[in-house]
Amino acid sequence: MKNKVFCLGSNKTGTMSLTKAMEELGYNPITTRKSYGLYLGKGLNHSKENLVNFFNEISLRGYAYDFFVDIPFSLFDSHIMVYDLFPESYYILTLRDSEKWFDSVLRWIKKLDAQKMYDWIWKTNVILENKNKVINRYNKRNTEIMGFFKNNNKFMALNIEEKDKFKKLSEFLGRDNIERPFPHENKNFENIVL
Repeated sequence: MKNKVFCLGSNKTGTMSLTKAMEELGYNPITTRKSYGLYLGKGLNHSKENLVNFFNEISLRGYAYDFFVDIPFSLFDSHIMVYDLFPESYYILTLRDSEKWFDSVLRWIKKLDAQKMYDWIWKTNVILENKNKVINRYNKRNTEIMGFFKNNNKFMALNIEEKDKFKKLSEFLGRDNIERPFPHENKNFENIVL
């Protein structure tokens, strides 16, 4: 049985590309659409109790997920809550240049009419006028996560813009090395004009 793997990266940091890569490595991911209903079905409530209920619901339904990504794992203090529940698991923080990340978030908000959700995630109005504030929160969250997992060999920061991502990922998880191109999901919406 494989250990659980959690992606702690913020939305729009290549999390869906990582999900595709994890599938190619033999993992069974719970995707955002599946997790929304189980985690956020009762409204925007982020708590350890809700997280425990989320995993109990997965267990009761007999789901065999071993890779977890996006909400609720992309929320600010989820890494602490999840590590408390699953200290032997593997943790991946996906990273992306903050300017590119913010531009991608704005395009995603426009495409999906997701303003309310992103305002809730970042606890501010995610608009161009608040760019510096949102980017500072993004960078602060990444720094806090890396500090929390400092010297933990079951944690890796994966910059989605680096080369050899598949090789680094497969080595980190103790899988056979994969040296083919890393998947690139959600690239079609990058042409949306802001």
